[in-house]
Amino acid sequence: WYWKGSEELEAHCGEKVSALMLMHIAPWEFQYVVDNPEQTGCKGSTVEQMNIGYLNSGLFATVLQRGDVKCIACGHSHEDCFEGEYAGVKMCLDACAGYSPYGIDALRGGRVFVLNEAHPEKIETHMVHYSEL
Repeated sequence: WYWKGSEELEAHCGEKVSALMLMHIAPWEFQYVVDNPEQTGCKGSTVEQMNIGYLNSGLFATVLQRGDVKCIACGHSHEDCFEGEYAGVKMCLDACAGYSPYGIDALRGGRVFVLNEAHPEKIETHMVHYSEL
């Protein structure tokens, strides 16, 4: 689905379009970000064991092959809130936005993405936590 959609968008626009991919459960490569903070620049909370299931769907490899996704953001782990970069792709995992699921109150909030039309490949992001408002 992703490969086909990416190719269709490229054909329509005449070039690859820098993209931001959002999903619930993180690809297993997110564990590399956590396990290698010096190499990936991982910063933030990584207290919860990643519950990503270690099944390699091949999605991340496909993202690297297409070269259009510049950032993947997920939100499955309710006590982790971090970002880093692996293989040239910014990877962000966010804690809870609401109060129904378990989580750490200091981490509840939302992620802001700053997109620059002049440089769409450079996606900036930061968290806004409810405790900061």
